Amino acid sequence: MSELFKHKYWLIWAVLFVPEGVSGQWTARLDSLLARRESPGAVVLIQQNGRTLYRRAAGYARLDTRKPMTTGSALRMASVSKQFTAMAVLLLEKEGRLKLDDPLSRYLPESKRPVTLQQLLTHTSGIPDYEERMDTTWRRQLLDRDVWDLLKKDTVTYFRPGTAFRYSNSAFCLLSLVVEKASGMPYAQFLQEKIFRPLGMTHTFLYEERAGHPERALGYARNREGKIADSDQSLTSATRGDGCVYTSADDYLRWHEALSRNQLIDMSEKVRGRVFPFPDHPGYGYGFGWFTAPGGTFFHSGSTCGFSNVVIRRGDLLILFFSNLADSHAFFGKVLGVLDAALAPGTDWEMLHRLTN
Repeated sequence: MSELFKHKYWLIWAVLFVPEGVSGQWTARLDSLLARRESPGAVVLIQQNGRTLYRRAAGYARLDTRKPMTTGSALRMASVSKQFTAMAVLLLEKEGRLKLDDPLSRYLPESKRPVTLQQLLTHTSGIPDYEERMDTTWRRQLLDRDVWDLLKKDTVTYFRPGTAFRYSNSAFCLLSLVVEKASGMPYAQFLQEKIFRPLGMTHTFLYEERAGHPERALGYARNREGKIADSDQSLTSATRGDGCVYTSADDYLRWHEALSRNQLIDMSEKVRGRVFPFPDHPGYGYGFGWFTAPGGTFFHSGSTCGFSNVVIRRGDLLILFFSNLADSHAFFGKVLGVLDAALAPGTDWEMLHRLTN
């Protein structure tokens, strides 16, 4: 873990000192970066104190039709989705339908592991990675219920629950099932009715095979020859609680503004009270779909077979990068490099990505 945080103070400088305005030179340099970026597409959005400092898209949402990427294009968020799963759980707690200290067995009676919802939300459950339980017989996309079927057969955990941190996609898949059990409605419906629709997030949805979404960007990756190829779906890209939300930069801005106003719940207060602190790094931790850092900084990245995303938030500041090209997070480093010219030198963006994966 220490390697992940060796440049932690550079991150804080980058987040604390974004200026109130943005110079023409700064904008031009970001424009130049996006113009030189290879297709498919990317979106960069920066907002502070209610002012949009930068909001641009480049490349293509779909290469087959040459449909341009826009700030309204919906991209798969991968692990950035976890914050929506966490919010669903917190809204159910607010309604009195569950408690964070409830055991998982209250909602999934077959559970033999002594883990709580709190531990699932902070990646401290020690539940095994579901990918390790899959075998070569899988021929269809895995769903959250399949994850549970793979995991419910034993009591194994990587460590005693609540004593250590290990990033867990399994935990958030199980949380989506908890949401369904506690709310009495499908997970996707709960998110639409309780989060997306009230916030006006009209281009935000959960992936469903064969469902038509005209603004959905398709995912791509480089093949072994280095050429860009279709890479929209994999066997593990349809699980919901851990990474199946599609959203646009415009919609994510609405989500950011709702979080800043505590429109649904005071997330900052909730995280401060329940975050799991990293023992070797005072001030750092994880809670409710967010890594946390000193100064009230929240961050997360997402990586999947065809998409790359990064979000940094601090109060009213949002720095966002979405792309429909796998393993393209390094481009975000170039964006921060432009910002560093006006902020502080030496930001090590790669630390963000390592925290998420």
